[in-house]
Amino acid sequence: MSGIESSPSYKNAISVHNVSKSILGKPIITNLNLNVRKGSIHGYLGPNGAGKTTTLKLIAGYFQPDEGTVKSDGALSFMTDTPQLYWEMLVEDFLLFLYQIQTFEFDRSLGLEKVRRVMERVKLDNKSRSHIFELSKGYQQKVSLGAALMKDPDILLLDEPTNGLDPHAIIDFRNILIDMKGKQTVIFSSHQLNEVEKICDDLTFINDGRVIESLSIQDLRLKYLSKARYFARSLKSSPEFLSAIKEVQNISLEKHFFIESAHNQNVWAFEFQGQNQQETLLIELFVQHRLDLIEFKRDELQLEEIFKSIHKAL
Repeated sequence: MSGIESSPSYKNAISVHNVSKSILGKPIITNLNLNVRKGSIHGYLGPNGAGKTTTLKLIAGYFQPDEGTVKSDGALSFMTDTPQLYWEMLVEDFLLFLYQIQTFEFDRSLGLEKVRRVMERVKLDNKSRSHIFELSKGYQQKVSLGAALMKDPDILLLDEPTNGLDPHAIIDFRNILIDMKGKQTVIFSSHQLNEVEKICDDLTFINDGRVIESLSIQDLRLKYLSKARYFARSLKSSPEFLSAIKEVQNISLEKHFFIESAHNQNVWAFEFQGQNQQETLLIELFVQHRLDLIEFKRDELQLEEIFKSIHKAL
């Protein structure tokens, strides 16, 4: 299956065509095709061992393909899944060191100006005089991202950048990537669909070294996320609310049960087409019937479910 095709007005920053790669005689990538549109954020999804890291290393030039071609339009920077840092250095000094060896410019004031712009961009400016080994994993990932940005790459390759981060650090990292949209091309691997869905323009799914689906985020939602599950908790219930739910098209009540505790609660599970107006309508029904809604959330479709749906369609 071929990757996303770019229109003539939207040039590809990365083109991988019919690429195969074996390591120690074991096939890792087989006849892989992948297009990444210039200025887009592209999610590269698959389970562990699917071939994601090998693909990124092929794009970065760490590996040469056994067959096929890999083309990129612009300077590349690769952020590996394990930060490659000088742990005993201060953040500012480490980034300045990278600037100096990359540019052969040893004017400290010029270097610090660039370093401080990058630190501000990746939200590190409050950690400039901290030793890298003292930082949390989230901040260490920011240092690694800052290092990748020091040479102003046109294309940024990120290998599982949010793996192992706490929720706050993931949100922080996500916002940094969103700010890059349209300025740089970003491709990053992950096995967390709910995370990449929030920021990506396009997605490619890989399994056993083969691309099994490549599509825009809009097409993903239409094709695989058209049905959504929502869970809610309320302090009250009423027959009138249950009757009102039955009158709404495309919404079905899957489950409803009562939990008797110090804070008696009703738990609800709904399935419907995941359109914003229906979410709003459902919340309004809870409010209109005065059920004291205390939680309402979408049940994120798991990557495994997407893979099952793709395989059924093959």
